[in-house]
Amino acid sequence: MLKSIKEFFENSFSTDKKNQVPIEEQLNLAAATLLVEISYADMDISEKERALLKKILQQRFLLSQELVEQLIKIAEQDVRESNSVYEVTRIINTYFEKEEKYKLVQAMWEIALIDNELDIYEESMIRKLADLLYVSHSDFIRAKLSVTEK
Repeated sequence: MLKSIKEFFENSFSTDKKNQVPIEEQLNLAAATLLVEISYADMDISEKERALLKKILQQRFLLSQELVEQLIKIAEQDVRESNSVYEVTRIINTYFEKEEKYKLVQAMWEIALIDNELDIYEESMIRKLADLLYVSHSDFIRAKLSVTEK
């Protein structure tokens, strides 16, 4: 996982109440982190991907423009150090309902397919994340089809 984002989550779950980030913000950032991972899965982010990523992060996950920019900047700096998304998927699995996870996987497909090309690394990352989120294979396929049919 991205080093800076990992530090954010570690600080968020600190026992010091004044340093804790509200759970809603933690969940929004966890979901946003996975979407950032998808956008960088092929090591190339197009302007269309970047614009859609910002739109999804702002509208679906209610993140401010400043926080979106900060998250994307962190991702750009640390993308090469990425190796584990366990902490993020654990948070999502703890708090997200089945339908919320499905919508997250659907958003992953939107980002991966915005340029009308599906890179093998993007598909592989979505499959991996869907498995880690306990999204069934049929829902994984349903999410992909819902995006490709648009």
